Amino acid sequence: PGTIVRANPKDGFVIRAGQGCVRVLEVQLQNHRRLPVKEFLHGAHINPGEKLTSEAQQPN
Repeated sequence: PGTIVRANPKDGFVIRAGQGCVRVLEVQLQNHRRLPVKEFLHGAHINPGEKLTSEAQQPN
């Protein structure tokens, strides 16, 4: 799990997890092809402060 710190097509995602941050430049959703963040963000709405979790961790 992590928290979105920044998300923009130019710089990618910055996710805070644990003691530091990770910058994500490519995204691959399950059963989809890998995409550069620039393409992914054209259709996805991701905002700072949102939490990332795996499917197993999401509430029903």
